[in-house]
Amino acid sequence: SSGINAEWPLRPGMSSICYPVLGVVFLLLGLTSGYNLVDKGDPAHHPSCLTLCSGSTPPDTWSEYGGNAYVDVDIKFCKFVTVPVVTTSLRGESQHWLTRGAGSIYNINNHSFRVYVEKDNQAYTEARLYQWSLQYTAVGYIC
Repeated sequence: SSGINAEWPLRPGMSSICYPVLGVVFLLLGLTSGYNLVDKGDPAHHPSCLTLCSGSTPPDTWSEYGGNAYVDVDIKFCKFVTVPVVTTSLRGESQHWLTRGAGSIYNINNHSFRVYVEKDNQAYTEARLYQWSLQYTAVGYIC
């Protein structure tokens, strides 16, 4: 099996994927049996409960904040039972490389988080014009 869990429905235009972390590490590194992944995370959770979940927001989900933009990202489909560690990046057709804030995460919990993007009070207009989407990867526990 590929390790992909596709049982969770996605909103139109949203792409996401979840992998058990142990499987991804072995898949990406090409490791064979005899290697162990040591989980130095939360001792209350078994290492096999650690999951990687990633996705992309549709370009039309940006909201305006004083000329700039923010997006609320729903990660309920990941089924985290704890607050995950999240990393983000901004993707688009143009101008996204000139922004600030895409890597700063606000209001995070195990179901959602928010990211604000600033670009000279033009981020909201340009996010929609240039089809910006927020790419994210979250790692957390599902049991």
